[in-house]
Amino acid sequence: MHAAFPFTAILLLLLLPLSSAAAGISYSDHCASILRDPPLLPSPNPPLLIPKFLALRHAHVDASANSLNKRISEIPTSLSLSCHKAYRTQKDAVFKIEGTLSLAGVGYSRNRTRRGLRLVHFRPPRIPVTPGDAWNSLSFALSGFWDSVSGKLCMVGSGFGRLSSNHVVLKLDYLNSSNIFNSLVNGTLGSIDVNNEMNRDPKLISILGVNLRTYKYELIDKEIESNEFQLLDDMTSVSLGLEDLGQNMCTYIISAGIVDLDYKSDCNSVNCNFLGRGNGNFTPSVMYFNQIECLEGGTVRFLLGFGDLGHNGYGLPFEPNMTLVSEGKWDGKKRRLNMVACRIFGDGDEGFVGECLIRLSLRFPARWTLRERSYIVGELWSSRSVNESGYFGRVFLSSIKNKNAIAAGLTYEYKRFRMPRNLVQIR
Repeated sequence: MHAAFPFTAILLLLLLPLSSAAAGISYSDHCASILRDPPLLPSPNPPLLIPKFLALRHAHVDASANSLNKRISEIPTSLSLSCHKAYRTQKDAVFKIEGTLSLAGVGYSRNRTRRGLRLVHFRPPRIPVTPGDAWNSLSFALSGFWDSVSGKLCMVGSGFGRLSSNHVVLKLDYLNSSNIFNSLVNGTLGSIDVNNEMNRDPKLISILGVNLRTYKYELIDKEIESNEFQLLDDMTSVSLGLEDLGQNMCTYIISAGIVDLDYKSDCNSVNCNFLGRGNGNFTPSVMYFNQIECLEGGTVRFLLGFGDLGHNGYGLPFEPNMTLVSEGKWDGKKRRLNMVACRIFGDGDEGFVGECLIRLSLRFPARWTLRERSYIVGELWSSRSVNESGYFGRVFLSSIKNKNAIAAGLTYEYKRFRMPRNLVQIR
């Protein structure tokens, strides 16, 4: 088996034709039981060149329980899929798909959370990597079929260049449209040894990602109609509107960086665990934003990731037990972003969304002072009353990094401070 090679070499291999890498593995052998391969429509049948026709962006993969004998360097941190060509077939709603799959961060240490929090488990495929290379990336050319009615997707393919002897099969449940409750994509990636008849069973990786196709914003509309956000203080006069930001709202939020969590209740007497049971009662100290979708007018989807100051998790692939799935809409009259958020649960090797009991509201302060210099402030609270099961105390939010955010309408308020009389004069 060939040794893997550096990230820059992988990038060069991406320039190779897809057809040269995809040969050598049979679709029917590995996918016919899920989705048969119907013939294409007669020519002319040009490809549908739709950006992100089917895609996964930094999907979650895991390797805890079934990989104890594997080197930690064999475990990827995330998986991405980009299907750039789709052809119509003679079966309605079934498309032939071509795309590229990438495993990122092969060699990156996955021993990064204090409690080893994991949602799904898998045996990593036998794909050669270079131990110690922290940001190695492996890419594969795939082709297969997707049923837009059932959501079933099956693709097979091989690595580029010197990885062409490594064959994989990808199976996903990817719905054509979704709402917040069925917005997660579950599936597996298997490594196939086509030359070994005794070892045809794939070594499976479990995958959990987010659906990027048509999305229906239903839950946030219901919450707004039921006046869930009306009890918040009116801070309109000291908040920026979208027109004051001078940029896309989501760009502004992402640029603001990490958000600090300030618990307003005594966590010894009031439940502060808004992430739920799966995280071992961990109360995070920071939150960060992972954008899923941002539409004009302030309709948004985010994965909200959580961590602590010692290891905040910013920029890392999302960990399901430490992540909330959210959707929101901008309230132009109140100048704030209202959001609902849901927890992620695991059932066997599949993840699903549930318990959408978390509410958030974010606003953008119009004035800074010496002591108050956050681009984003807000609140996170429970939709349940204090006497109901699942209630947690209110949490205040404020951005603490303020990386590169610049708002056109932001002003600075200078204040005069009186010097204390009892200061000792230094001679």
